[in-house]
Amino acid sequence: MSCPTGVFVALMDYYALSCSKQGWVCKSTHNTPWVTELMSLCPDAKFIYVYRDPRDVCASYLRAPVGSKHSYFIASLWAKRQRVCLSFEAEVGPGTCHQIGYEPLISAPQHVLSRLCEFVGIDYHNNMLSPQHSHESLKAANVGKQWRNLVKPVMNDNSGGYKTKLTARDIHIVETCALDEMNVLGYQPDMHPNHGAIVFNDDDMKEFSAIDEALKRTMANDNSDAEITSKIKMTAIKNSIVERYDAATV
Repeated sequence: MSCPTGVFVALMDYYALSCSKQGWVCKSTHNTPWVTELMSLCPDAKFIYVYRDPRDVCASYLRAPVGSKHSYFIASLWAKRQRVCLSFEAEVGPGTCHQIGYEPLISAPQHVLSRLCEFVGIDYHNNMLSPQHSHESLKAANVGKQWRNLVKPVMNDNSGGYKTKLTARDIHIVETCALDEMNVLGYQPDMHPNHGAIVFNDDDMKEFSAIDEALKRTMANDNSDAEITSKIKMTAIKNSIVERYDAATV
């Protein structure tokens, strides 16, 4: 069993067993780089690939208490993750990896969830359309502001908000960084073809990094809830494990 992926799988298996559950689901996007290893450790696993308009993702991350705070880094990470997921999906096929667009999910949840249940091999129930009433949602929503929407009904109109939340410059940056992946997933760019993609130089990167770090410090100072503290600690532990593993396998 490999580390750190093997440790993660062992912990999740143990947790599911301790809760008398037949299986488990992890929604963390941090799993993306490890999908091949996860597949080798769990050959019967089902993978659900959920994607969202990168401009809305950027607008969301700018308000989130954790994560990058500059459009360049948010969009670059989004594009990288889509490349990994699209490649993995093409490799393993639709029987193992099921693709779900966030926009169809919120606009036609019953149809999308019915197909998802068929893929996973479980029965569909109408109460799946009202996750805000579950004990798990109520518990998670109390952890921090980032999860407050979990106690709300499905937000059918929660797309396209970036048009009022991002500057034209940010939209252009996102579309420059993620244009190829946007095209594959069916997202139309707002920038006019005559504008062209932005070419970033070293000075731009230094500026983006400085702005990103400053915004992250401001966000950390403005949010002191337990969730942020916990996430910072978990990220430090995860990075430490990965760094030790990488050093040991060089």
